[in-house]
Amino acid sequence: MFNFDKNKDNIALITEDSTLSYQDLQKLCDEFISQINNRCLIFILCKNSVPSVTGYVAAIQNRVVPLLLAADSDKSLVCNLISKYHPNYLWLPKTRVQDFEGEAVYSLDDYVLVKTPYKKDYTLFSELALLLSTSGTTGSPKLVRLSYKNLLSNTKSICEYLQIGSDSRAITTLPMNYSFGLSIINTHLYKQGTIILNDHTVIQREFWSMLEKYDATTFSGVPYTFEILDKLRFYRKVLPNLKVITQAGGKLQGTLQEKMADYCHEHNIKFYVMYGQSEATARMGYLPYNLAKEKINYIGISIPNGKFSLEDDDGNLITTPNTKGELIYEGDNVSLGYALNLDDLAKGDDNKGKLKTGDIAIFDEDHLFKIIGRKSRFLKIYGNRVGLDEIQTLLQEHFKSSEIACVGTDDHLVTFVTKEALLQNVKEFLAEITKLNPKAFEVRFIKTLPRNSSGKLQYKMLNQIL
Repeated sequence: MFNFDKNKDNIALITEDSTLSYQDLQKLCDEFISQINNRCLIFILCKNSVPSVTGYVAAIQNRVVPLLLAADSDKSLVCNLISKYHPNYLWLPKTRVQDFEGEAVYSLDDYVLVKTPYKKDYTLFSELALLLSTSGTTGSPKLVRLSYKNLLSNTKSICEYLQIGSDSRAITTLPMNYSFGLSIINTHLYKQGTIILNDHTVIQREFWSMLEKYDATTFSGVPYTFEILDKLRFYRKVLPNLKVITQAGGKLQGTLQEKMADYCHEHNIKFYVMYGQSEATARMGYLPYNLAKEKINYIGISIPNGKFSLEDDDGNLITTPNTKGELIYEGDNVSLGYALNLDDLAKGDDNKGKLKTGDIAIFDEDHLFKIIGRKSRFLKIYGNRVGLDEIQTLLQEHFKSSEIACVGTDDHLVTFVTKEALLQNVKEFLAEITKLNPKAFEVRFIKTLPRNSSGKLQYKMLNQIL
């Protein structure tokens, strides 16, 4: 997918203190991959940095399979994944080397390649290209298996509708281990555009300095990003080089969507509201920019070469507008399926190009789609998909003296505990294991958790008292 032969002199990566051409990047990739002599599994603990991108690109180019994780992932959670999947290598910041067993064999800037004690005792499906965490935060052993066709198909589709070219310059605002953030890197490298590698947040002056200094043409965010922009009075800014703003990672508040649509219209910027899941590589749908103000909270239409439909509870196709059903997506970017353990890496294509999203949606008379709810117990917190059952299990294992139940809404996870003394401890634990803003978490005391006659927790009752 990444062939840099045509435009070697184009600028590939910009950091605060360096600029790399595609020729420079390819040399680093060749040097990196020379340390790995066979198709195997590697864990990459990612930052928005030259070493992270180098390791990822080199792996994809040479059919080494990476699992992307956050650089600051909790040690115990990474160790759990290592014990489950036996990677042959770890590519991680020098500050994390002492956390894991293995031998350092190569370094680049502040990153080190560690060869683990594991021998290759597994089979990788021939088309398996990449592994991503389903939760993005909890270190769950449940991973999404993506193929080379998945990556290429989704990259081409996104490039088409966003009109990404060699003159496009994206500044990173999201972690590259997150499917949305990774898709920005994939698309701009595929078109041999430029990526401004930034690890600052939008509330930091350094972010805006880099955006303006290096003439970024596009930036992206999750709903929380746009909440911050609103508080920062972003709408007063004049950014003449900015051409595209994209949003995904959950539903944006209607008032914020309207404000951003007005700002973009006034400044001749295309504002795209998008929809995706890791299970479909990254993105499945987008709202055409000219409808951004008219169709608040719509996800719009499927990406090029994809297809949306709705099914009722019996699996029948819904053909009547404004009728609720589960959103189904079909396309070449639908993942191979999940992995729960090492043996699953040998599996082929379980999904066959069709994904039941778990989201409840409708379509209107113009056949534009709108998400109205979730079928399963997942939230999106600041763009990160969080499994309530996974979080609840982790909490219950850590705080054994209390019963625990998790419910909530996007950007607001509520945990009920039956031991009042644990309120602060539980909140701190959640912030630590997820690395997310503590404002997203609320912990409440409840004398007894509501259960039915068979002892099953009644989450609906808990949701009713939020």
